[in-house]
Amino acid sequence: GPPRRGRLLAGADAGDSGGDEASALLRECSSADARMWASLQRNAEEIDEVFSGAVQQSASGSYTQTAAARDDPSGNGLPPPPLAPPSAAELEALHFGVSPHTRYVHVFASSTSDVSMAAFPPHELALDGDSCATTRREVLRRAASAFLRSWEAQPAHCRPFAELPCTLASLPQQCEGLRQVINEGRAHSRQRHAPRSAPSEREQASLPSSAVWIPAAVRECRTGTFEVRVHWQPFDPSCGSLLCANSACFRPLGGARLAERGRTPHPLPDPLPERARLEWRTEHESSLGLVCGGACLKAHQLARDPASVRRTVRRAHVKLSGSVFCQHCGVDLLALVAQLKGLPSEEARRALLLARLPHLARWPGKLDRAATEPSEGRLWEADHRREVRDGGGEAASEGAFDPLCVGCHQRKTNATTRGRGDDEAVRLRGFSFRGAAEGSEAGNRKGAASGAPRKR
Repeated sequence: GPPRRGRLLAGADAGDSGGDEASALLRECSSADARMWASLQRNAEEIDEVFSGAVQQSASGSYTQTAAARDDPSGNGLPPPPLAPPSAAELEALHFGVSPHTRYVHVFASSTSDVSMAAFPPHELALDGDSCATTRREVLRRAASAFLRSWEAQPAHCRPFAELPCTLASLPQQCEGLRQVINEGRAHSRQRHAPRSAPSEREQASLPSSAVWIPAAVRECRTGTFEVRVHWQPFDPSCGSLLCANSACFRPLGGARLAERGRTPHPLPDPLPERARLEWRTEHESSLGLVCGGACLKAHQLARDPASVRRTVRRAHVKLSGSVFCQHCGVDLLALVAQLKGLPSEEARRALLLARLPHLARWPGKLDRAATEPSEGRLWEADHRREVRDGGGEAASEGAFDPLCVGCHQRKTNATTRGRGDDEAVRLRGFSFRGAAEGSEAGNRKGAASGAPRKR
């Protein structure tokens, strides 16, 4: 510290006496360093004893007996024998769960097990393996592979994940139960998104009988400037109360948000709703005035704005798993975008894309756009879990979407579009790589045989 430095400088001016004091200070520092290193070494030794089990063995005789029985059950100094493969009854009772992000298949002994017996990555389950092998892990791997194939054949929007493990035999029944839960009480729409400023047909059909639509002028900030945009808000003339614009809510709004008589001076969006009342109007300082809270505002925007869908899906997946992974091929899409932006040439970016997304070579246009201008919008899409043509449009929650790379998204679209009348196309709505590849090749052969032109 400063006092020592002062004595050292003063001693240096004094000649030999200063040299003696400097030597004493150096010896004192050396001894302090030696004591510190000795303390660190003692701490390291204590940590090693804890990890090695020496502390537990010295503190508990029962621990020593348990560890010895675990490491040497026979007591003859030999390693424990390998576990026997599960029997046929045990295989039927096994429960499986698929991770929603890594696609690992976890194997559980029963539905109440908290810890999995084994976990297999997708690339290991795709291997043929040795059909004659009888080791415990190989038997479990074959059972997990059979479950994954059956799981991929189910519709994507009602597949159970790891939090709902089930047996191979009960998988179809559980998927049907999830489908009924998802579809219960929900008004379906075949429109991808609702109009930005007007109510959709589904929203107009679900409007309470006593309510009407009135124009609501909202100040919105776009490109750094504020502008007034007219929306249509539900209003109940019987009680004089505005209603929440979220079609799943329609709750009366309290506070100072009131409607007044008079025509709005702002241009009205087309087309007019069926039950529009132009003699009433209201104004809001932001879009939050249209709804009763933040959750309803989020649902209202997701049903209308594709950009809001991408932002919400991205935020939810980054919060949960640290990045955005394609839910079919498992590629880390955000990491891939960062790697592409760091490459100097288009040829290098194209080579990386073909290495990470080889199925993208089937669509040269998508490959060229991703290699020329690498961005998230060029590499992944927020895909509807339930097909829009099957009533999955106007989805108002991030759980209704899956992030897919552009190649997997196109493959799923092709697989669900071709041959919608046959059973194979119905199965492919759940999408699997094997099914998509087989369905697309069969469609190509059928079109070539009939001489029909291919759709572009």
